Amino acid sequence: MSHRLSVMNQKVEEKSVTKESQNRYSKAAKDWGWREFVTLTSLFDQDSGFLVQDTVVFSAEVLILKETSTMQDLTDQVTESANTASQTGNIGNRSIFTWKVENFL
Repeated sequence: MSHRLSVMNQKVEEKSVTKESQNRYSKAAKDWGWREFVTLTSLFDQDSGFLVQDTVVFSAEVLILKETSTMQDLTDQVTESANTASQTGNIGNRSIFTWKVENFL
């Protein structure tokens, strides 16, 4: 997943705070964000530009990739050629690995 999160500065756009990340998340993931984004003091300061008329504007852009992978063992399919390969000493395991990524931009 790729994502970009922002806290918009409503007075001076260049002072908006944006963080980006690309991660593979799972149940075992221990860190799902940033330890520091914007301080509450700065966020709620009336002069900072983040809080205007009791409104803070957040922006989120998220790209979710669905990925799957398969491993196909070809050993059973090459049994006929194994007899020929054994004569030359070239017997080995053969496999096909397929990695499929959906929603990729």
